[in-house]
Amino acid sequence: MTTCPSSSARSWARTRVVRVESAVTASAWSTARRTASTRALRRSPASSSGGLTVSGSTEGSVEPPRSRDPGRRIGAGERPARPGGRRRSRPGPILAAVTRLPEMLHLVNPVAPRAIVVGDPGRALELAQSLLERPLMSNHQRGLWGYTGAAADGRPLTIQSTGTGGASAVAVVRELADAGVRQMVRAGSAVAVGPEPAVAGELRVVAFAVPGDGASRALGGQGPVRPDESLLTRLRAGGTPSVGVLSVDVLPQDGGEAPELPADVGALDRQTAALLLAAGRFDVRAAAVVAFPHLDGDEDRRSDWWRAVGAAAAAALTDAG
Repeated sequence: MTTCPSSSARSWARTRVVRVESAVTASAWSTARRTASTRALRRSPASSSGGLTVSGSTEGSVEPPRSRDPGRRIGAGERPARPGGRRRSRPGPILAAVTRLPEMLHLVNPVAPRAIVVGDPGRALELAQSLLERPLMSNHQRGLWGYTGAAADGRPLTIQSTGTGGASAVAVVRELADAGVRQMVRAGSAVAVGPEPAVAGELRVVAFAVPGDGASRALGGQGPVRPDESLLTRLRAGGTPSVGVLSVDVLPQDGGEAPELPADVGALDRQTAALLLAAGRFDVRAAAVVAFPHLDGDEDRRSDWWRAVGAAAAAALTDAG
């Protein structure tokens, strides 16, 4: 006849099991410390103690794992308490990677296959008023105003602002390319540098742009980036001199270090190199013309100057067909 052990006997047996396992565990850990590195040991499936713990207070001292309540076995799915009462948190779920952000532009009207791109949205509005007939706003999202209308040759032309800097320009170029733009000219501003700097109000056709900014490097820019040859030829047709541009993230006037100028560089700007690299990546023919702004506060002269830059860009795109 089989008799069931009393509750006190079962309690005594559980206590003995825990004590024996703790002693065995401590002995095993001491041996491992002498013969192996201090890397965490993998938990044995047969061990109810859940693994071995190392005391963080004194180097070389060890403690066997402790259950939350003396005499209670650690159940399935539970983790042993860490020294000091803290428990290691379980890893959370792996979140899905975000592969895209919302578009920079929200085009409410179609864009043309050719475009003038400028940094300043106010400049985009001014050029739309001077170069386009019946312009329609194609974008106002993020303050990046864009307009499309008929140019002097009767064909549609888009004028789109990119914002400041290479990263913003790259995103806008890609979205314009996705929308059907196949050629563009940047009409921008630059800082005159070098031994014979341009004077305020002059225009220069960009013969090449040197990547000195993060966006250009992210696109693989290593050396001078050259514009589309056919657009470059058309920009030079009016006799406008050429210049090499170094594109940087932060101009010296904004606290950036004065850069070491490569040979034949006569201007600094924030985005021409990145824009040309992005255009090449997205199969858009691109070039650039820059001017050196007046800083005397004469708004009429400044307006005339911007219109001249835009007209040079529009003429190159008109001839490009």
